[in-house]
Parts: sequence; structure tokens; C-alpha cells
Amino acid sequence: MTIGNLVADYGYESFQSVTASKPWTDAASNPYDDIRSVKDTASQKSGTSLNRALMNSTTMFTLMHNEALHNTIFAGSVSPQGNILTEPMVLQWFSAVLGLSVVVYDKGWNDNGTFSKFIPDGKVILLPGSANTPIGQMNFVETPEEDLSGTAGMGNVALFDTGVSLLTKASDDPVTVKTIVDEKFVPTITVAKQVFILDVLASK
Repeated sequence: MTIGNLVADYGYESFQSVTASKPWTDAASNPYDDIRSVKDTASQKSGTSLNRALMNSTTMFTLMHNEALHNTIFAGSVSPQGNILTEPMVLQWFSAVLGLSVVVYDKGWNDNGTFSKFIPDGKVILLPGSANTPIGQMNFVETPEEDLSGTAGMGNVALFDTGVSLLTKASDDPVTVKTIVDEKFVPTITVAKQVFILDVLASK
């Protein structure tokens, strides 16, 4: 089985990719200001309300150790420096202060023997909608077998399900029937113009 990877261009605008004012590992950084700025940009540029955020556990760990966030959450404590900021605390703060529901997502894929995360370290993906509201869907597209169906010597092509093609072709040397099952699909993102990416580890 061969799986091909293609790069899709969803026409993102330059303002949809934002860099934090300072890396969140910097003691002078301010996650609140960075996220508030992205939410304001989304509202002004596309009338979008960003209600969800995705990040991986490495980025969450960075947030849990961010000095400004730590001091904000523990403001008024007798000894704030001795308090440990936990993930549930960060999630609650995002919800209460920024109106964001945050999901920590660490899944990925096998990239030629190396595990690659779907959401890279240091990236916060900000989305519209709530809970499990979809941002797009997968769509089947024509396979090469479908495209060449009816061509002399191509064999017989049949379609199954919503886009799986089955090619059968007889061969007399050696005598056999060659069978190829193929499918081709692409993701569509219906809210592509409303997705914002915040890079929190890069420097401007």
C-alpha cells in the first residue's frame, strides 16, 4: 500500500499567523496579551470570535512555567513563588479570563520512522465554534483508476462506498488477475479564514 502526502494551500492570510511578542519561555512574556491580541485581530479582520485553542503538552508545560501567568493566577498569595501551577489551573484560567476552551492534543503520525506531532511544539491553534463543532470534513476525489476508466487496456473499474475504486485487469503471462483498490481524499476546511496560529516560542 502506498500513501502519498500532499501539501494543500487553504489560502491563509498573513495576519492569521502571529508570533508572540516574546517567547513564552521569557520571563518578560505575557500570554494574556498575546492571545488577547490574536482574538482582537480575528474580530477586526473577519468578525470571528475565537473560542477554542489547541496545543500539545510541550506548549502546555511552557505555559505552566510562564512567570507572568504564574504570578497572575497566584496573585495575592502569601508566597506565590512556592505555588505550583498545574494544567487544570491553566485550563480554568483560559476559560474564565479569555473565554477559550483548551484541548491538549499530542497525536501525530509516523513520518518515515520518526514520530511527528500534528500540532508542533510552540504552536497554539485558535479556532471559532464550541465543543466538537467541526471545522471541515474529508472529501473523496477521483482516483487515477477512475480517471482512466474506459481507456483501452485499462481493465474494469468499479466504485464502492463513496469513492473507493476497484480495478481488475486480466493478464495472460502469467495468467492472473491484477487487482488494485484505491482511494484518494482531501480535507476541506470550511472555516480556513477563521483559523489563527500563534507561535509562542519564536522571537519577532
